[in-house]
Amino acid sequence: MSKANTVTFDVTYYSEATGTKVFSHSYREEWEKLDIHCPACAEKSVWRDSGPGDYYTDSQHICETCGAEFHLPGGVRACRIEQDKQRLYALRSSI
Repeated sequence: MSKANTVTFDVTYYSEATGTKVFSHSYREEWEKLDIHCPACAEKSVWRDSGPGDYYTDSQHICETCGAEFHLPGGVRACRIEQDKQRLYALRSSI
Protein backbone atom coordinates (compact mmCIF):
# COMPACT_ATOMS: atom_id res chain seq x y z
CA MET A 1 0.00 0.00 0.00
CA SER A 2 1.31 3.46 -0.80
CA LYS A 3 2.31 5.90 1.90
CA ALA A 4 -0.56 8.18 0.77
CA ASN A 5 -2.93 5.75 2.49
CA THR A 6 -1.05 5.64 5.80
CA VAL A 7 -0.90 7.89 8.84
CA THR A 8 1.50 7.74 11.80
CA PHE A 9 0.78 9.14 15.26
CA ASP A 10 1.53 8.63 18.96
CA VAL A 11 -0.97 7.01 21.35
CA THR A 12 -0.54 7.96 25.01
CA TYR A 13 -1.17 5.66 27.96
CA TYR A 14 -1.92 6.97 31.43
CA SER A 15 -1.66 5.45 34.89
CA GLU A 16 -4.58 6.07 37.22
CA ALA A 17 -3.26 4.02 40.14
CA THR A 18 -3.03 7.12 42.35
CA GLY A 19 -6.54 8.26 41.47
CA THR A 20 -5.24 10.96 39.12
CA LYS A 21 -4.40 10.69 35.44
CA VAL A 22 -0.58 10.58 35.14
CA PHE A 23 1.43 10.02 31.92
CA SER A 24 2.79 6.48 31.76
CA HIS A 25 4.15 5.91 28.23
CA SER A 26 3.30 6.30 24.55
CA TYR A 27 3.63 4.23 21.40
CA ARG A 28 4.04 5.35 17.80
CA GLU A 29 1.52 3.61 15.56
CA GLU A 30 1.08 3.45 11.79
CA TRP A 31 -2.40 2.93 10.37
CA GLU A 32 -3.44 2.25 6.78
CA LYS A 33 -6.71 3.08 5.05
CA LEU A 34 -8.42 -0.02 3.65
CA ASP A 35 -10.84 -0.43 0.77
CA ILE A 36 -13.38 -2.41 2.83
CA HIS A 37 -16.78 -1.61 4.29
CA CYS A 38 -17.32 -1.19 8.04
CA PRO A 39 -19.42 -4.06 9.44
CA ALA A 40 -21.29 -1.60 11.69
CA CYS A 41 -22.25 1.25 9.32
CA ALA A 42 -21.29 -0.11 5.82
CA GLU A 43 -19.18 2.97 4.99
CA LYS A 44 -15.79 2.60 3.29
CA SER A 45 -13.90 4.43 6.04
CA VAL A 46 -11.96 1.65 7.76
CA TRP A 47 -8.37 2.00 9.01
CA ARG A 48 -6.17 -0.92 10.13
CA ASP A 49 -3.26 -0.86 12.55
CA SER A 50 -0.16 -1.87 10.60
CA GLY A 51 0.97 -4.03 13.53
CA PRO A 52 1.00 -7.82 13.23
CA GLY A 53 -2.08 -8.58 15.35
CA ASP A 54 -1.87 -11.79 17.33
CA TYR A 55 -2.35 -15.52 16.88
CA TYR A 56 -6.16 -15.38 17.05
CA THR A 57 -7.11 -12.15 15.29
CA ASP A 58 -5.88 -9.65 12.72
CA SER A 59 -4.75 -6.17 13.75
CA GLN A 60 -7.19 -3.65 15.19
CA HIS A 61 -9.56 -1.88 12.76
CA ILE A 62 -11.36 1.42 13.41
CA CYS A 63 -14.10 3.06 11.33
CA GLU A 64 -13.61 6.82 11.17
CA THR A 65 -17.29 7.38 10.32
CA CYS A 66 -19.13 5.60 13.15
CA GLY A 67 -16.26 4.97 15.60
CA ALA A 68 -16.61 1.18 15.59
CA GLU A 69 -13.57 -0.83 16.66
CA PHE A 70 -13.13 -4.42 15.54
CA HIS A 71 -10.75 -7.25 14.72
CA LEU A 72 -11.21 -9.70 11.88
CA PRO A 73 -12.58 -12.22 12.56
CA GLY A 74 -14.47 -10.93 15.56
CA GLY A 75 -17.18 -8.66 16.84
CA VAL A 76 -17.69 -4.91 16.56
CA ARG A 77 -17.80 -2.48 19.49
CA ALA A 78 -17.68 1.27 20.00
CA CYS A 79 -14.33 2.91 20.74
CA ARG A 80 -14.57 3.07 24.53
CA ILE A 81 -11.09 3.13 25.98
CA GLU A 82 -8.90 6.24 26.09
CA GLN A 83 -6.39 4.95 23.54
CA ASP A 84 -9.11 4.01 21.01
CA LYS A 85 -10.55 7.53 21.35
CA GLN A 86 -7.08 8.99 20.65
CA ARG A 87 -6.74 6.75 17.58
CA LEU A 88 -10.18 7.72 16.29
CA TYR A 89 -9.39 11.44 16.73
CA ALA A 90 -6.03 11.09 14.93
CA LEU A 91 -7.58 9.12 12.05
CA ARG A 92 -10.43 11.60 11.62
CA SER A 93 -7.93 14.51 11.72
CA SER A 94 -5.82 12.95 8.97
CA ILE A 95 -8.35 13.44 6.20
